[in-house]
Amino acid sequence: MDEQKKLKQELLEILTEVAKVKKIKDFELIPNVNLNYGDGFVSHFYTGQVKNRENDETFEVAIKKCPANRSEIMGSLFNNEIIFYESIFPMMRDFQLKRNIVEVVDNVPGYICGSTEPNKAYVAMDNVKHLRYVLYDKTKFFNEEHLTSIFKLYGKFHALSFALEKSEPVAAKDIQKGLFNTFSNIPDQVLHQLKEPFEIAVANLESEDRQNIFEKVSYVLDNMKEVYSKCCSYSGKYSCIIHGDCWSNNMLFKYNVSTFVM
Repeated sequence: MDEQKKLKQELLEILTEVAKVKKIKDFELIPNVNLNYGDGFVSHFYTGQVKNRENDETFEVAIKKCPANRSEIMGSLFNNEIIFYESIFPMMRDFQLKRNIVEVVDNVPGYICGSTEPNKAYVAMDNVKHLRYVLYDKTKFFNEEHLTSIFKLYGKFHALSFALEKSEPVAAKDIQKGLFNTFSNIPDQVLHQLKEPFEIAVANLESEDRQNIFEKVSYVLDNMKEVYSKCCSYSGKYSCIIHGDCWSNNMLFKYNVSTFVM
């Protein structure tokens, strides 16, 4: 079987599982075998459709697939993501709903199904691009408005993590047991990718009115391996569940006339 046919078969198997989860008995599967290069980094990103022949409803599906040649290294990332979608986030959502939170933090795509099977790891989610959510141009830096929005949202998730662990420590600890600290095992690859952006940041901060920030960022650059190791092994009282991979292609934005939402 050539690679294209093999890929199509794998996507059909994933979409069949989607139909099963959605409880659709009579369906048509439409896989898109065209790889969206650049939409994923450690994963390959595909899309597909599951059409319900009984009511003409169509489900748009986004599929993150782990490349076979990276499954040994990156399989744990898929494991972590599936645990988040299947256990951690549902617990976070229920925690908020039980307390009648007015603005529930739920800025994640709808998870459908996933697998950590060697050489077949994947995550299938609702494809929200047809709802006008888009990726930011990866060739450009985030502006202040985007950065403010991103870190305010991260702050809400971190606060939710603190509240959950404070109120339900046993349950919160239990759902995190299967998580892997993946990035602590691949420091050389990560540090190599971090060095250049930090150098650019330092170069742009070298001015009198930014001296304090300049010194802090310069310290990180000069002691990157030590700082990275410290971050990966932190277990103090401010430890919480974090996103873990903050770059533009892991975020979707929806733009209105005058503003945007994540």
